[in-house]
Amino acid sequence: MDFQFTCTTEELAVLASLSGYPEFAKGIAAASYSERTEAEWNVATDVTIPHLIMKGIWNEEREANGLNPLTDNMQEFIKAYAESRRMIRCSNPLYSSSFVFHKVQQNTWLVHSIYKDIIHDFSFAEAEEIPRLIKEYYNFEITGDHSSSSFSLTDAEFDALSQAENAEQVLNGREFSEQHKSAYHKFTADLKENNWSLFNISNFVLAESEEDTYLENIIFFLPSDNGVWIAEYTEDPAYPVAVTLEQAEEWTQRVNGVGFIAANTAE
Repeated sequence: MDFQFTCTTEELAVLASLSGYPEFAKGIAAASYSERTEAEWNVATDVTIPHLIMKGIWNEEREANGLNPLTDNMQEFIKAYAESRRMIRCSNPLYSSSFVFHKVQQNTWLVHSIYKDIIHDFSFAEAEEIPRLIKEYYNFEITGDHSSSSFSLTDAEFDALSQAENAEQVLNGREFSEQHKSAYHKFTADLKENNWSLFNISNFVLAESEEDTYLENIIFFLPSDNGVWIAEYTEDPAYPVAVTLEQAEEWTQRVNGVGFIAANTAE
C-alpha cells in the first residue's frame, strides 16, 4: 500500500477528532501533553489547521459546504489506525523514540515511527517486512567475540537497576557466583552506557477502552559489543528474571519471531 505521512502530535490529535474518534484523539494528546488544559488545546487546534491546509489534508471547499474538511484518504487512514486491535511496540530510550506496528488488514501493518512524542511518521508494510524493519531501526553493531554470560534477578532487583545508585546494592544484597558476578558487572557496564534504560519489544491486544487493553508479551534487551542482553521472565519462584547475553544470530532469531507473531495473529 503506497502511503507515507508525517505530522505532529497536535495534527494527529486534530485528525483523529475530526474523523470521529474524539476519545482516541484525547489519548494521543494526553500521551504527550497531559498537562494542557482544554482551552490550551483549543488554541493548539486553531494553530494546527493552517498547517493541515498547507499539507493539502484540510479541504476548505468541503468545509464551506458543511462537509468534513479532511480528504477521504485521510479519513480512511485514521479509521485504520484508530480501529487497529493489534500493536507491536519497539522502544529506543537512547533516542526518545518508538517504532510501532498496528495491524490493519490480514497481512498489512501500519508502521508508526514516533520521535520524542512530537513527530509521527506513518507508512504501510507487509508482515514479512517487520523483522527487517526492526533490525534496521535498532541497527545494533556487534563486533566482539561472543562469550556466554548469564545471571538471574528477583523482580525487585530487576526494577531497581533502572537507577545507577542501586547497582552496588543489588550486587551486595545476595550471593552471586564468580561467574554470575562477572556477568552482572558486564551487564551493568552496558546498562550504564544506555543511561540505565533497557530497550523492549511489546505485543499488545488493543480494545476500545484503555482498561480492556492488555499486554500479551514483552521482551527486554540491551546491546553489548559482543552480543545482545536478553532479560525475560521465567517460572523460577525465587529469581524469575533471567538475563542472558545472546549471540547476534540468536538476536536475529528473536526478531524473526516477532515477524512470525505478526504474520499469524488474528485481526
